[in-house]
Amino acid sequence: MSARADCARRSEEPTPDKSALATRTPRPVSRVVSRVSEVDIPASPAQLAEIADQSFQAAKTRATELWDRTRIDEAKEFLRELASSVSAIQTLILLAEASSLQYNTLQDTHFLYQTPAAAGFASREVRFPNLSKLLGSGWWGPATLWSVTNWGLPLVISYFFNLTLRTNTRHKSSRTESTIDPFTFNIAKAILAYSTYYVYTTADAALAGHPDAIVAQDLSWGPFSAVSVSTVRENILGGYYGIQIGAVVGLLVSLYDAALKK
Repeated sequence: MSARADCARRSEEPTPDKSALATRTPRPVSRVVSRVSEVDIPASPAQLAEIADQSFQAAKTRATELWDRTRIDEAKEFLRELASSVSAIQTLILLAEASSLQYNTLQDTHFLYQTPAAAGFASREVRFPNLSKLLGSGWWGPATLWSVTNWGLPLVISYFFNLTLRTNTRHKSSRTESTIDPFTFNIAKAILAYSTYYVYTTADAALAGHPDAIVAQDLSWGPFSAVSVSTVRENILGGYYGIQIGAVVGLLVSLYDAALKK
């Protein structure tokens, strides 16, 4: 009986493995319970909306920081300030005239290749300007004539006849003075365009009271031949009237700028 009792007593005593398992088993369960308790579950739709708004504000702040790093706003403001001047508008007008003249005078282009037809798009020929024309007088004559009449002589005239240098205003300052007078520049440009590119037609003869008069006009201008004059008049943007419209726009802008500086 003593041996049996001793064995029963030993079997009831916890072994080291059982005691370790008994002490270790509740720990993972307690960790899971603690983690679940740490999760902040919204108690109401109002809290859920507040969390969504906070997430949106954080994303908005991050997007604003990324946008500021691109410096697009600074470039936009710099371009806006640069374009908000009489000189910038006048330069754009001259660039439009020069681009149209060069594009039309170099219209005899070399054929490069033909794009394949795609769904909704027709096949088109890709061409390149005939730059060999730059070596002949057929290009230099019209280009030089346009440069002289549309900005060369007007610049010289507006430099010497600069009305902004003698402004009789109480608030006279360097802001009201310009190296080149834009008003005089556009007047000189309009007069030169009229004397160079205007063609006296039979309709003008009829208005003058001579409907049967034969219009015979020498279309050359100074050292430039009639071919150069006709090339500029026929290939520039808007022709003769396009040049005059550009001069009128320059006059209006210069007057508006002068009024703002008073």
